[in-house]
Amino acid sequence: MRKVKEKRSDGLIYHNDLNCFTFKNFKAVDYNLFFTICYYASQNIKSTKNIVPISLSFEQLRDFLPQEKNKKRFYENVVAFAVKLNNLKTSNYFLDNEGYRIYSVSSFFDEITVNEKEENIIFKIKEKWLSLIVNVVKEYTIVDLRTFCKITNKYTKNLYRYLSQWQSTGEFIIPFEKFNILLDIPPSYDIEKIEKRIIFPSIKLFKDNNYFKNLEYIKEKDKTKQGRGGQVTTFTFTYDIPEERKEKALNLSKRWGRKRKSENINPPPY
Repeated sequence: MRKVKEKRSDGLIYHNDLNCFTFKNFKAVDYNLFFTICYYASQNIKSTKNIVPISLSFEQLRDFLPQEKNKKRFYENVVAFAVKLNNLKTSNYFLDNEGYRIYSVSSFFDEITVNEKEENIIFKIKEKWLSLIVNVVKEYTIVDLRTFCKITNKYTKNLYRYLSQWQSTGEFIIPFEKFNILLDIPPSYDIEKIEKRIIFPSIKLFKDNNYFKNLEYIKEKDKTKQGRGGQVTTFTFTYDIPEERKEKALNLSKRWGRKRKSENINPPPY
């Protein structure tokens, strides 16, 4: 078993495929714990062939979760989180060459142990998923973990991740249904409630804190479909590309000749 070393920076870099995971029934604190674990794992695992369990102290977890002072409640939160992690899975659905359907599902962790006396969590990530957080050099998302953990609304946290993913283009385009799946929005939420409770408050927080400069949001509608003014089909968020990302994006474009996609996210089915 390996004990993690101290953190070196607040930036978490992970592969974009991790953004295709559906975190069912996660609370804000669950997102904080999961990405903090990923952060420390990425800082301490050097190879994608490393399957040694990792021990992370509660004190290290609290570094990004300073608001939780009560030790007993913190332990209970970590245990409840571990139960959810046991159900954290990614799904894949595709057709083979003959048109037959293939569906696969896989969990993210092999095992998780939470020790109240030792005040630590011991976890082992499945080898197939280590490439999402270890030595990621392309198709990556950069998240300021301290900023991420400060955001109290779980939907805003997720939107922060997706906007961070597309900072190199300054444009995040996503179909309405996929937006609801990835953010785990209740089926009872219509477009009015989604905007009022999720999108508009998130945009206000981002603008107030200058997280994404000149952030704008538009929704596209299919006016041939039923609904007031048509049925919402797509959300588009635009914002300025950070200076540090412009040069990287330009070099990547020149090297590979990549073009911007009109549909950024392709999440797995339930």
